[in-house]
Amino acid sequence: MTAQRFDIYAPIHKAFRLLMTETLVAVGRVDENDLPQVEQTLGQVGRLLAFCRMHVEDENRFVHSAILARRPAGALQTQQDHEHHLSDIAALEALAAEAGAATGPARAQRLHQLYRALARFIGENLVHMEVEESENNAALWSLYSDQEILAIHDQILASLPPEAAMAGLVMIVQASRPSERAGMLGGMARTMPAPAFDAVLEAIRPALSPLDRQKLSLALEQQALAA
Repeated sequence: MTAQRFDIYAPIHKAFRLLMTETLVAVGRVDENDLPQVEQTLGQVGRLLAFCRMHVEDENRFVHSAILARRPAGALQTQQDHEHHLSDIAALEALAAEAGAATGPARAQRLHQLYRALARFIGENLVHMEVEESENNAALWSLYSDQEILAIHDQILASLPPEAAMAGLVMIVQASRPSERAGMLGGMARTMPAPAFDAVLEAIRPALSPLDRQKLSLALEQQALAA
């Protein structure tokens, strides 16, 4: 049986798939006559696009550069994708601003334009993430050890502003299976000071359902007893 390799993409991509699909649904069903709801939904769009831009820049800086450092002759499809994504993000931000400024019937039209453009962007990104999880992971695994890939992952985390790192962690935890969630947080519990870990749990709990909170607490208790 082949040992499972460290997957630098899987957790954050799960988080992005969750945020992308939830945001698309929110834009598609927003009430154009409910201004607070429109503003809240456009704020969610803005957060998604800001995360997308930061994610592209981090992958360019850390992951793509790592692959090209040991395979300089190789071309990465995802590099070209990222250039298109950055221009798409700017276009979507402009559409969101237009929808926010519009009034009357024009607001519904602008929101529908944003919905369709966002759907296309998300569809392209779903395919793009699959390429990264297959082809880019294969390249990383052939060029680097798991310890080296984990070091790249840690460099990305260290480069993030604390607020962005916490927001990303909450999304990852929310998008994960209970077993993945327990493994990730159990590892953090073993390496972080108790007050810092308690602060992480407080930030995460509101994003989980009561049942998921119960499962997580039980799993962490079992891990603590087994330690």
